[in-house]
Amino acid sequence: MTELQMRRDAYQVAYETCQHAGLLLERGFKTWHSENTKHADAKNKFYAQLTRQQPGNAYPLAFERWLAILQDAGETSKTWVGDIDGRLYLGLGEANPLESAVTLHHTYGVPFIPGSAVKGVLRQAYLADYADVNEKTGNSSMATDARETFHILFGREADTDKRGDSGDAGYLVYNDAWWIPQGKKPLVEEVVTVHHAEYYVSQGQIAATDFDSPNPNPQIAIQGSFLFSLEGAEDWADFAIGLLAQTLANRGLGAKTASGYGFFRPSKSLIQETLEWPAAIIGSYTRAGLGRVIEAVCQGKRATCKYEELNSFIASLSKADKKRLQSNTLKKTVKVKANGNRYQLIQIVP
Repeated sequence: MTELQMRRDAYQVAYETCQHAGLLLERGFKTWHSENTKHADAKNKFYAQLTRQQPGNAYPLAFERWLAILQDAGETSKTWVGDIDGRLYLGLGEANPLESAVTLHHTYGVPFIPGSAVKGVLRQAYLADYADVNEKTGNSSMATDARETFHILFGREADTDKRGDSGDAGYLVYNDAWWIPQGKKPLVEEVVTVHHAEYYVSQGQIAATDFDSPNPNPQIAIQGSFLFSLEGAEDWADFAIGLLAQTLANRGLGAKTASGYGFFRPSKSLIQETLEWPAAIIGSYTRAGLGRVIEAVCQGKRATCKYEELNSFIASLSKADKKRLQSNTLKKTVKVKANGNRYQLIQIVP
């Protein structure tokens, strides 16, 4: 057996047994044909092999360790679990031997969402909701309160008019979002079909007609669920994670959101059954960005809901219990739901 044949045999074994999708995507495609039809067929087979990849045994252990770290951080760490509503494109334009790329963890070879991307999409959503943009200059302006909140969440640039001002990085840490290993394979084949290639390449100079041949392009997308987390002062972290949940549900993340990719919905994968906390301490508070809320604390865990969600229950309280609620000393059994390490107060048992 020649050395070249030995290399080919070794490559074939590695190709068939590789559990690292990133390594396979970067180094695994070896077939290039001058004939486009043969090349396309080889590429389709390669994508099929890539999407059959399951994470290695180390990744679930790493994920459990990360989840434990977030839970140990207590109230300074806020999490939200989201299911991809369809498919997610992430890192589509990254350098890659093929036309389609995807953002994968360097160590584990599974999809992840960089913390910078999480912060960026949240920042963009905040500006869209709270900033007024001058169409002529492109400059944006915000009300004083909104600007101060923006600086806390995302930081501010250095003021060149003030000597020694180096800016501010903001008061929250946006962690990478981890893909949740729960049976589903992380990668899935997707096809984007260009129907009028010459029209797009010529920027409209060549007319699109019904006689144009469609050109299907195989690509790699992400499916499943992600654990999002951020850290900081409790009130601000709670406000930011709630804003992030709204942003991912309404605006999406990643590429091709205009075509319906990249949207999330609250996940049921890590949401527990309704829990009952006996003898919880309940109070009424005003929280930054949330307004008036009801909070229940039991064994160091905190559950929250908006004040108006429990209006009917509050109205039924005795005068003495209403005073206890206002002084944050009301003691009752409550029912809560958990999403990651966040707890939602859903009922106060009479």
